[in-house]
Amino acid sequence: MISLSKALRTTCFASAAVLALAPASFAQDDRSGVNFDAGAATALGPVGYTNAALTLAEFGRAQDDPRLLIAAARTLQMIGESAPDGEIGVDAPDFMPTKPLSEQSDTATVTTNPAPEITVESLLTEARFLARGDAAILAEVALVEGAATRGSTTGAGWYRDNRVLAREIEVIRESYSGGEIAEVSITGDGGTDVDLYIMDENENIICEAESTSDREMCSWTPVWTGDFLIVLRNLGPVSNTVDVHTN
Repeated sequence: MISLSKALRTTCFASAAVLALAPASFAQDDRSGVNFDAGAATALGPVGYTNAALTLAEFGRAQDDPRLLIAAARTLQMIGESAPDGEIGVDAPDFMPTKPLSEQSDTATVTTNPAPEITVESLLTEARFLARGDAAILAEVALVEGAATRGSTTGAGWYRDNRVLAREIEVIRESYSGGEIAEVSITGDGGTDVDLYIMDENENIICEAESTSDREMCSWTPVWTGDFLIVLRNLGPVSNTVDVHTN
């Protein structure tokens, strides 16, 4: 039997495929369908590179490799950061995720010692410690510290320190431009499983990112310029502090 959620997504993507073939003017005027362009080309944008840098930072920490931490810090620095203009704390929508809370809450991973936040400053501090006096590595750290960053208007937005309560949902409303790639990624404190969902203004589910961790990413191309809901769902028995990156 096909689940309601799966049937909904199938209908959404099929409708989006039809909209993708419609003239641009029609797509912008008709906002009753699914705001997802199934035929749009995909590419890595600022949030995608941010997500890659965070992954590199985690690997550098695991390997105690200061140069990997420096590379991750420089990547985050070059991307920059702007103040997001969305609305936090929006009322939770009525939607049906594919991973029922009742099946996951008792088995969600809980970490008593969450990993420290990943920022340019924290990565360079860790790299300096791991350098253990190595002059060449310390010079690389100094080089990144003194480098000019890109203007914040071209950088990815960063909602910091969103506290998602145990087994609760946090919702952010953001506007994305039609015909341009939209990206959202989340990085939690490592304490619980947090899933990410994207819904359009008509509450169609555009993306479901449901791994067993609190690191998720969604990328899509809207048909028209409109609002989207970024839904964070904490499946664990304790709260999780989540950073949200948007482009």
